[in-house]
Amino acid sequence: MVVQMDIYELMKQVNEWVKEILQDNYVGVYFHGSLRLGSFNPNKSDLDFIIVVKEKINSETKQFIWDKMLENEQLFPKKGFEFSVVLEDNCRNIKHPIPYELHGSRDWIERYKEDKTIVINDDYKVDPDLASHFNVINVPNDKMDFGKPSKEVFSKVPKEYIIDCNGVQREHNKKLNNGLPILHKVPPKRDYGRYFCIMAEKGGTSHGGLTEKLSPFFHAKKQEVNAYGR
Repeated sequence: MVVQMDIYELMKQVNEWVKEILQDNYVGVYFHGSLRLGSFNPNKSDLDFIIVVKEKINSETKQFIWDKMLENEQLFPKKGFEFSVVLEDNCRNIKHPIPYELHGSRDWIERYKEDKTIVINDDYKVDPDLASHFNVINVPNDKMDFGKPSKEVFSKVPKEYIIDCNGVQREHNKKLNNGLPILHKVPPKRDYGRYFCIMAEKGGTSHGGLTEKLSPFFHAKKQEVNAYGR
């Protein structure tokens, strides 16, 4: 059963859980995705956030974080949560793909319950999508930052890291028609940021009636593209 909770109150609660677990290793919690860009829908969106730490975290701390999110799963929106834990140094000195300490999302819950070691381990992990998430965090929105201000934590993400033309992305690019996405074949949510950045790179972020058709979605993504050029 999902318990509806004011989203900002939930954000504050998530931050308090994280601070309590991390103690002196806490830097901040930074919300991104549709929430930061102003297009959040509690019935269709998940709660996306990055937890930033000063030093690497051990397996016990990783499990504490995961268990706290699962313990309160009913408070999250219908689509749940998605988070990554990243070292502060990797937010400031960005390399690609960006390394992370821990990842959690609704898609990982069953795997976590079946075998925690799949998620909780000391393997070196990287995620190319973090470049897009960091780029969204660079969109100014102080209400989405808990802890140290995001502008003091996250460096500007190089364009080439966001437009990461892997095999999947190249397939998406083939579906562009005069700079516009074929709407029924728009890529998965996690690729929207890079997709719209490619649109901008091809020449402009506004095409005819698209703004009207996709508003407020397009308006939110336009903010992301604008941040991309800062």
